[in-house]
Amino acid sequence: MKLSVAVAAFLSAASSAAAAPIELTCNGTLHQYLPTVIHAAVSPTATQVDLETMRISTPFGRYGITGVDKSSVSFNGTWKGFLVAGSLDRTSGEMNMRWLSREEQTKLDRGEKAQMGMSADLKCSVASRLF
Repeated sequence: MKLSVAVAAFLSAASSAAAAPIELTCNGTLHQYLPTVIHAAVSPTATQVDLETMRISTPFGRYGITGVDKSSVSFNGTWKGFLVAGSLDRTSGEMNMRWLSREEQTKLDRGEKAQMGMSADLKCSVASRLF
């Protein structure tokens, strides 16, 4: 994976020593649109952001981090035939994810309307130890 200059600079500045992954807890809402519409609550679930390995583990799978800047972390990957894209706001803790089929992503890329398969709106905070 080739990193952009901005991402490489950020990672270099973050720490020359191995940076520990950031442990978060996220909860919120999952919206399913296909094949039927369902809205479900997402209970507090562990999430981990690892800037050293450029991976993020979300309540809905593990994905590659594609961009990091002062305000957000972007990620994408695949899940059960869907293309997944998401972002985590580094200040507010808001994580948004969307799932599109390849066909619908192609429509979106052409500037056409697309039907989202699912989306998630989560609020994340730093996980704290129980004792």
